[in-house]
Amino acid sequence: MKQACYWNWSDPMSGLASYVVRRVGIGILALAGAVCVVFIMTRILPGNPAAVRLGATAREETLRRVEHEMGLDKPLILQFADYLGKLSRGDLGHSWITRQPVLDDLARRLPATAELVLLAGILATIVGVSVGLLAAAFHNSWLDVLIRTWATVGASMPVFWFAILVIYVFYYRLGWVASPMGRLDVSVTAVSRVTGFLVADSLLTRNWDALGNSLAHLVLPVLTLAFMISAPIVKMVRGKVLDVLKSDFVRTVRSVGVTQQEILFRDALRNALVPVVTIVGIMFGYTMASNVVVEMIFAWPGIGYYAWQALLNKDLEAIQGFVLAIAAMYITLNLVIDILYTIIDPRVRLT
Repeated sequence: MKQACYWNWSDPMSGLASYVVRRVGIGILALAGAVCVVFIMTRILPGNPAAVRLGATAREETLRRVEHEMGLDKPLILQFADYLGKLSRGDLGHSWITRQPVLDDLARRLPATAELVLLAGILATIVGVSVGLLAAAFHNSWLDVLIRTWATVGASMPVFWFAILVIYVFYYRLGWVASPMGRLDVSVTAVSRVTGFLVADSLLTRNWDALGNSLAHLVLPVLTLAFMISAPIVKMVRGKVLDVLKSDFVRTVRSVGVTQQEILFRDALRNALVPVVTIVGIMFGYTMASNVVVEMIFAWPGIGYYAWQALLNKDLEAIQGFVLAIAAMYITLNLVIDILYTIIDPRVRLT
């Protein structure tokens, strides 16, 4: 009887460890699949990378020499073996546009993209959860209809159209924000690079002019991304909270005098955390990859703009490096989300 009643505290940790190991294994397989897909897709793109590099007036012998230097004259399987050999050494190749290692290019530009996406994600999460909870609390009211309309518009409107719209309204017509060109005005003194995050570096170096100007440049791109990201969060939170409010246990706690406010914040919101973590994680990964349009419109010097330039110039190694970096970040993000699931709801480990 004693053994049957004894709680083995090692079981939860053992279950968590096996769950994490299983998810890491799945992530490694997914990353291997991404490597294969990236290599194949870049090789089937139309056009000859050597010809793009040399231009239309290149001689035939020069073209063949560059193809040999790039390894394009080898069989596809040997090209793939060379690519895997470079990856095993942490080498993503060299960009022929910047003449720099792709890994260095991505590392230099990643903080600009991360700063934009992080601020937009934080704003979208705060607004999305708050507005979704508000819509559920006033279900079927005019406020609920207004919020649902906003979420529908945000989910369906093309990001480039909304970006152009906010530029026209807030910069061209009202003049409330800085010009939608880059991270700083050319007249502002450059900030010494510490972290790569311009706002943080401005604070660390006490460059107050750069701080204000960098925040002014962040307003429009952050607003654009946050508007798009918040729409699915609003829908998810509203739907989940309504499901909880209609459940039997909520009727029971209401009957014993628990207030509506306590039900919303203690019971309904807690039950909505798992899907919120899911949608926030998915949208963050999606935004990191699809930020190309926003960075192009706002001339934002991040990895999205870098990828666009690489695609236009048929820079194979830069394209491969960008897609592989995004895949690695996305897989890592999903692993973190899976681990957060086990903290929010330990029953997930059993699935």
